[in-house]
Amino acid sequence: MNISARYAFFVIVFGLAFAVCAAPDIRANALFQGKVVLTVDGKQVFISLGQTKQGVRLVEADETHAVIEVDGRQQTLRLDKSIAKEYSSPDQYERHKESRSHVINAKIIHQTGNLVTFEVDYYFAENLGERANLIARTLSRGEVTDFWAHTYTPLQYGRNTTSITVAMNEKASDRYVSDQMQFEIGWYKKNKSGTTGAYVMEFIKQWERSNR
Repeated sequence: MNISARYAFFVIVFGLAFAVCAAPDIRANALFQGKVVLTVDGKQVFISLGQTKQGVRLVEADETHAVIEVDGRQQTLRLDKSIAKEYSSPDQYERHKESRSHVINAKIIHQTGNLVTFEVDYYFAENLGERANLIARTLSRGEVTDFWAHTYTPLQYGRNTTSITVAMNEKASDRYVSDQMQFEIGWYKKNKSGTTGAYVMEFIKQWERSNR
């Protein structure tokens, strides 16, 4: 191999190595039909089907998984990317999905101009924490707003249904618009705490503060 060939070989090798090292860190924060909330290299982005943001194109998405394309290569994401290999087929997903605490679905049961009550189906695993409560947040364009407050809703172990009411807080202006609602399980174990099992639903609402 002459010097020119060797030089070209090393350029290709180092170029490939750099491309691998430069691959973005992508995690799924929330999944729903036709849309996802991802964290790409530490930045949260909201992507609809067919859109490309931060170099990531959304090919497919529902409440269980998302298929994205980066640099021409497709990959499947789930809410917890670290266990994605465990759910490589539908039957494996069905077998494992209830072993981890998560919000399953939510629906509106009552609303006014400045508050909404949801019925929420969830699964709370005993190994997650000693106690847990439901957390609900309003989102606008994929970003969590700072305009919400919700009732304290303790959770029971196993699969159950509960209700939670979300209202405007004192930071909210007299009117604002949200387009999604995010639900999570907040857990507590000894001196540790955290959240898990995020579920996002489309929820377009113009919030209006009551004058009564």
